[in-house]
Amino acid sequence: MFQQSAICCTLNNVPMTASALQKSRLPFAIHIYPFAQDDNIPVSSDGIIVRCTLCRAYINPYVRLGEHQSWLCNICNRTNDMPPQYIWDYENQQYYDLSTKPELNSETVEYLAGDDYIVRPPQPTSFMFVMDCSKAAYEIGYLPILAAAIADSLDSIPGDARATIGFIAYDSNIHYFSFSGTQVVHYSHPDVSESLLPCSNDGILVNMASKREMILDFLTQILPYLPSGDPSIPVTDTRSAMGPAIKAAARIMAPIGGKIVIVQAQLPNHGDKNEGSVLERREDPSAKKNMTNDKNGEYLTPLINPTTDFYKNLSVETCEHQVSIDLFNLSTTYADLASLCPLTKFNAGMLYHYSNSPSEHKSTLIRFDQDIRNYLIRILGLEAVLRIRYTRGLKIHTFHGNFFVRSCNLLILPIANPDTAYALQIAIEDDLNPNTRYVYFQASVLYSTPCGERRIRVHTARYPTASTLPEIIYGANQTAIVGMLAKMAVDRSQQASVGEAKEALIGAGVDLLEIYSIADQARAMSYPMGLPENLRLVPLYILAMLKHIAFRLGPGIKLDDRVAAMERFKTLPLEEVIAYIYPDLFPIHNIANDPNEDWKTPTKLTAACLERNGAYLLDAYDVCIIYICEYIDPRWCYDVFGVCDYASIQEKQDVYASTEVANSYQNQITRPPTNFPGSSAGLVRYNQQIGTSKDLTNSVTNSIPTPDEIAEAPIVDLPELENAVSMRLRDFISCILESRSHKPKFYIIKETGRAKSLFTRYLLDDRSESYLSFSEFQMFLRDQARRS
Repeated sequence: MFQQSAICCTLNNVPMTASALQKSRLPFAIHIYPFAQDDNIPVSSDGIIVRCTLCRAYINPYVRLGEHQSWLCNICNRTNDMPPQYIWDYENQQYYDLSTKPELNSETVEYLAGDDYIVRPPQPTSFMFVMDCSKAAYEIGYLPILAAAIADSLDSIPGDARATIGFIAYDSNIHYFSFSGTQVVHYSHPDVSESLLPCSNDGILVNMASKREMILDFLTQILPYLPSGDPSIPVTDTRSAMGPAIKAAARIMAPIGGKIVIVQAQLPNHGDKNEGSVLERREDPSAKKNMTNDKNGEYLTPLINPTTDFYKNLSVETCEHQVSIDLFNLSTTYADLASLCPLTKFNAGMLYHYSNSPSEHKSTLIRFDQDIRNYLIRILGLEAVLRIRYTRGLKIHTFHGNFFVRSCNLLILPIANPDTAYALQIAIEDDLNPNTRYVYFQASVLYSTPCGERRIRVHTARYPTASTLPEIIYGANQTAIVGMLAKMAVDRSQQASVGEAKEALIGAGVDLLEIYSIADQARAMSYPMGLPENLRLVPLYILAMLKHIAFRLGPGIKLDDRVAAMERFKTLPLEEVIAYIYPDLFPIHNIANDPNEDWKTPTKLTAACLERNGAYLLDAYDVCIIYICEYIDPRWCYDVFGVCDYASIQEKQDVYASTEVANSYQNQITRPPTNFPGSSAGLVRYNQQIGTSKDLTNSVTNSIPTPDEIAEAPIVDLPELENAVSMRLRDFISCILESRSHKPKFYIIKETGRAKSLFTRYLLDDRSESYLSFSEFQMFLRDQARRS
């Protein structure tokens, strides 16, 4: 599997002139993964941070150390004096051994920042949960799961004694919870058009340590049964004042900054329509005729763009106060993610989309539970800024990702996280000096740790220059190129149309074949695919993108699923983008007889590679499938599933559960009403005595999974059998999914089962109803290249 470095360039040999770059027809860009989870980053702790006096770059392994205690900056070529305390040990009266300095030996290093890098006291860890408690939320049943996950993770949330937490819920009212006294006080605000808070902010955002027991009582006895605490009254409130609730949360968080965590169960449909927080359904199931007739997908352009600037403006405003917003979308119906995604864009937030349906509630809740538990304990970089420096003559012209651009090379990340990456398209503004041998990029992240320590993480990368077209072509990085093409296609889809984006992808494949035949005609004729080894997968990945839900045209694709896919292309680390474009297919039927573990090498996504007695694991990033062929060895069935033969294997049935079963599951969830009585004249105070509240957990029907059962349920539901095949397979799947911030759906599908098409749609090398096979697509690209 492709492994991404902190800085990854599309061109490992960088053109020296703008004309050479233009002739190559390749995108020049860098992917930056600045805050990856890595426990092995060397730390420079001597308190001395050496920087260039001109460009302010940090000293790194690629500077030139000169005589007389000087060093030459590799970014701007400025000669700098070395600080005396950096090279001379005054205590022992000897020179330091510079070869031991981590910043001179590693491309990635962290500094402990001093007072010069601290404007105000470091920000504490702060979470504000903004939760839908309407009828739609009741039917999904996520509140008990969320409450249990927060309660279990409370002591593991990174931070120090200053860490704070708060809770706001919303339906047609906004519900606040104050922890300022000895008991939780529940305030219901029915007039959501008012921007007033229930009283002062005191007690809504509270210290986790000092109010720990009170918070735990709230999580176990109040939150699962919001908003009234009476499970006997049916839930009837169908409205969602999500926009006003977020505004209220943003006002509370503004003085100190932090993370707003939104859990959405339906389309925001309540509030002040004039301000733009109320959204309307734009996905029209009756519009299939337009989908069929519009070959260019122009009908999609307005639908994948926001209808209001309300959420964009809120995103920019929160960024100014060092507040980041993450959105967990659990809605089973259209939620207009196109209008909501800007909410996370400008404050370095994230979207978690579950493509939920009534028949998949249990598996969705399992995934949500694992995601939120991992989410709460991951390491964050608070009040972060990302600065990119590069060799003179280059210029950034386009940014991709979620952040706020403060200046031409400075990005504001209110909270940096280890699950997102960024990309920058580069132009050659001035031709490089003919003597320039290397081009350099340096990305530095200044941030606060959850424990209040100010740090700087610095990544430096070096790439050789090239003056000829063959050098540029043979140095191209196909995975980085494909990742950039995906981001550019998303932009083209939103600015023009999905059809134009697809044409641009095809054009990129044609250009690649054409330019390589010009650069090295003799070798181009000798390669089977007409491309060198370092670029041979680009046409395959382009075909996979054409078939991807983000760009595939025609009926049957939900708008929210399409928008979420585009958002992933823009924000995921490059390694995960490639997995999302072209899944891995592992032959798992030979585990017992494969000492070399060749089964861990992915096979092609074509039916021609499927053996009639085989079994396969498909990892499509957001979907994980075990596909079992009809003539699988009974011994394998016993080792993996504990059954005697193929016929005894049960397919995972969630996606095919009947409506009656789904409704039965929803109706058995004991949840409170959302029609909390209150005066329309203003705030209604509702005191809930935690000490005398009875535990309602036992009122939940035993047949429905409890939060504990959900927490213990694995994503990949395989029997835990005591044999080598079972253990090796489960360990392998766990290894694949361990680092995923967003856990996939899981299916067990049989060759003769009715879910077979769910698997075969991922055989991207094969011909489908509307798309060419890979061999046909190669021929098409070659024909187009010859004609151009």
